[in-house]
Amino acid sequence: MKFGCICVFKHNYHNKNRITQYEERVLLTYANSYKEAKEKFLLEFKEYESDESIFLNEYEIFKITEPNKSVIEVASSMKVFDGTDSQYLNRYFYDQKPLSCKDKGWQHCWYNIDNKKVGCYNCQEIRNNKDIFLQKVKGFK
Repeated sequence: MKFGCICVFKHNYHNKNRITQYEERVLLTYANSYKEAKEKFLLEFKEYESDESIFLNEYEIFKITEPNKSVIEVASSMKVFDGTDSQYLNRYFYDQKPLSCKDKGWQHCWYNIDNKKVGCYNCQEIRNNKDIFLQKVKGFK
């Protein structure tokens, strides 16, 4: 049988420029029973934890009952929201990260995307690697 699970982790980073992040992970496994699936997921949570990432002990396990469909729903999230579609999308979909660290007074924390571009862990900014290198050489952030 197939089982899915959605769980929540919190990431606190040693790099003080990285802002705390919450991660909702969606996992799949094969198991003979709900109990076996739960054991597998709990082991995965333990293995995924680190000194920067902790499991918040929040999870939901579900049996996947549509094995013959070409598209299978793995997880969903329902929220009660009294506002417009645009307000909902801005609050829960588009605004997962601010557009720029400058908007929040934060420092960028860059990671390599594809050896040509870098992205910031904290915001939505993406820049050319060359631009970041030149900024560091000149003392800019």
